[in-house]
Amino acid sequence: MSDTVTIEQELPTLEARGTELAAKIPLIRITDPESFAMAVEDRAEIKRRLARIEEVMGPICASAHATWKTAVAKREGLRVPFVDADKAYSRAMGLYEQEQERQRRAAEEQARRDRERLEAEERQRVEAENARLRKEAEDTRLEEAAAAEARGDTETAERLIAAPVAAPTVTARPVFVPVAPAPPKPAAAGVSFRDSWTAEVVDLLVLVKAVAGKCPTCRCTAPHPGQPVTLLAPNQAALNGLARSLKGALAIPGVRAVNERIAAQKA
Repeated sequence: MSDTVTIEQELPTLEARGTELAAKIPLIRITDPESFAMAVEDRAEIKRRLARIEEVMGPICASAHATWKTAVAKREGLRVPFVDADKAYSRAMGLYEQEQERQRRAAEEQARRDRERLEAEERQRVEAENARLRKEAEDTRLEEAAAAEARGDTETAERLIAAPVAAPTVTARPVFVPVAPAPPKPAAAGVSFRDSWTAEVVDLLVLVKAVAGKCPTCRCTAPHPGQPVTLLAPNQAALNGLARSLKGALAIPGVRAVNERIAAQKA
């Protein structure tokens, strides 16, 4: 009989036996020497079944796993240059979009500065022109008053000197500064831009102190609100290793050693 036929015939038997065991698991109890001996026999049978499952399925799984690993490695090898190039294009497009936005803002800022400069120059021009007109009006009034005084018309001369200076007023002209044309925003069908933020832990001890509610920058004794403990994850592998080594002597704040007594049985 070939291996294929053996496997096809044996798999239903193993599956049926596994279903029976799964239903029996909640009922497992050991209360006396007889049930203990039965448990030893049942476990021996389980060990034989497990060995047979490995004998039957092990080579198939190993072959399938090797094929899967080869296929995955090939797939990832094919993907690497394309994924890297896509990421490089994405970063370059983001930088280009940022540069276009920077240029647009720079153009607007330059236009604002030019407008403020021209408005200031226009105010200075208006002030200077109004001062010139007032001076001309004042000089004209004084000349007319002097002429009246020379003619002996004292009353007219006094009236001219006492009267307020009447000079035309120059108003500021509106200032218009067009914004220099900026590069258009990059756009293409199916392309959009978004921010991609990530967090980088630059000092783990500071983060730990922050979660513990301790101030990382001072030595004061006042309580500080802590960061959520979900920002940290325990190194379970390292903790389990310490528990195996120290057993009940494990003494780490916030951690307790847990011992579960189990029975080992050889096949």
